[in-house]
Formats: sequence, structure tokens, C-alpha cells
Amino acid sequence: MCTGSIFRRAFAALVLAAAPAVAGAVVVRDADELILAVNNHASLIEVAGVIEFTTSYQGSDNALPPIRNFSIELLGRPGAEIRATGAGFRLAEVWSDGAVRMSNLTISGFKSGPSGGALWIEGGRLVADRVVFRGNESELSGGAVQARLAGARIQVTDSLFEDNVAGRRGGAFSLHGIEAPTVFERNRFVDNQARFGCALSIVDTDGGRFSDGVFRGGCETSLVDLDTTGTGPDFFNNTWIANGSLAFRYRPHGDIEPSRARMAGNVLVQNAVSPSLCQGTVPGDGIESLGGNVATDASCDLDDPSDVVVADPANILAEPDL
Repeated sequence: MCTGSIFRRAFAALVLAAAPAVAGAVVVRDADELILAVNNHASLIEVAGVIEFTTSYQGSDNALPPIRNFSIELLGRPGAEIRATGAGFRLAEVWSDGAVRMSNLTISGFKSGPSGGALWIEGGRLVADRVVFRGNESELSGGAVQARLAGARIQVTDSLFEDNVAGRRGGAFSLHGIEAPTVFERNRFVDNQARFGCALSIVDTDGGRFSDGVFRGGCETSLVDLDTTGTGPDFFNNTWIANGSLAFRYRPHGDIEPSRARMAGNVLVQNAVSPSLCQGTVPGDGIESLGGNVATDASCDLDDPSDVVVADPANILAEPDL
């Protein structure tokens, strides 16, 4: 093969690597390019390779400029990751009228002093699809993500939350004061840590649908912690595997109209001798069963005739290491 042909092929490969896989996208390969793209309000940003942040943006609490009054989409190429190797800042804040859509990405290693280890959604919108949130941390709420205020809109699908830590609420995800129903479908919450809700904390948030997911791990209290007086969330066709923690904890509010989580088709397993699966649930308060649930004890007060208690986890889980 002639030298000219080799050169042309090498040059073509470089051009293809530089070209966006999606028309109109801005391709970024390092932290500076990503910051520039966000500052320019690029609507579609394609992340190539691993982008590392060692310091925050202009001494702020975030790696990126604030996302306010504009929208961005972060689309990862195969193997794309955005990670922090410096301590003490999250990836981004998304404010009211701002929106972030992300897919095919890993977000790892971010740490926030207050809340929202990787993302702080302050009334903004987050759509995440096939995103891995791994090893993020916050001192208070939302080891990976904190979403709050009535206007926030959250949709998360086919994603993994693993080894995230919050000092207080929501080791993986914290929802607080949100009025619009949130949507979580086919997500896995694995080995996250927090004082309340090592996978998920829901506080004063209306509605929400959590379906076809996995909540697994062991921590100080529960995998999911519900503390709200609004419309309760729906949990449909999920698998809960508690390794020495509660699967679900509900906080009663006395004379205040209670919020009830509706459950259907869930599998709830306690792998340890204690504690029980649920706490704070009493008949008519905490959980409303719509049927088809299977649990290893009766503590969740699942009272539909189609609900079943099977004491041995081995007789419930087809895939014990799910």
C-alpha cells in the first residue's frame, strides 16, 4: 500500500473522530471545551471519552456554569464519562427555566458541601436516560441528585445509581417539595448510603411513579424514606432487596391527612434476620396495596387478597444477586 493511501486513511479517521455522531452537536473532549459549550448555550453537546474536572468553575460550587433560562443535552459516545478528580464541587446547578437532558454517560466522583453531590435541580428540569451515577457524595441530601421546589420536573429511565452517599437524606436521589409527578422507570439503586433513604428520599412531594426498578443495599435506616403529606407515589413492579436495613419507611403525620404510597406487583425481600421490611405503616396509613405484591414478612401491611408473604428469600428471588 502506498504512503499516500495510508495518510489519506489516517486523516479520514481523524476527521471521523472529530465529527459529531449527531448532526449539529458540539463535540467536547476536555473540561475547558465542555465549559465553553455550556457558556455558549450549545443545545446539543456530544461527550467523547473521559472528561476530568480538577477544579470548580470560577471558584463556585460547580464544575459547570449555572444552567438557567436555557437547555442543554449531553449525549455520550460509548465509554463517555464526566468525573471529578478534585474535591468539593458538584457537576452543575439547574435553575428554574433551565433544563438538562443527558444520556449514555457516567457521572462520577463529584462531592458537594451542601446538597446534590453531582446535580442540584433548583426548580429546573432533568431528563436522564442510560446514565450511571457512581461514587458521588453530598454532606446533606441527594448523594447523586437533589431536586427541589414546586417547578422541578424529573424523568429518569434505564439508569444506575451506585455507591453514592448523602450525610442525611437520599443517598442516591432526594426529592423535596416537588408538585409535578416525577417518573422513574427501569432504574437500579445499588449500595447507596444515607441516614434516611439510602436509595431514595421523598419529602413533601406530590405523586410520582417508580416502576420496574431495583432497590438494593443495606444502610442505617431504609432503602426508601417517605415523609410527605401530599399525593403519595406509586411503586409498581419493583424489586426491593434489603440487606439489614428497612426496605420502606413511612413517617406518620398525626392528624394531618396522610400520604399513602400505592404498591402493586412489587417483590420485597429482607435478607437479614432483622429488621422487618417496613416501618411506620399501619392499616390505612403508609401503603395502599393494589395487589400482586410478594414480601418476606407482613410488616408492610399489604392487605390485598392477592398479596403473598413468603418467609424464605430463596423462594422469591429467581436472581438472588439482582
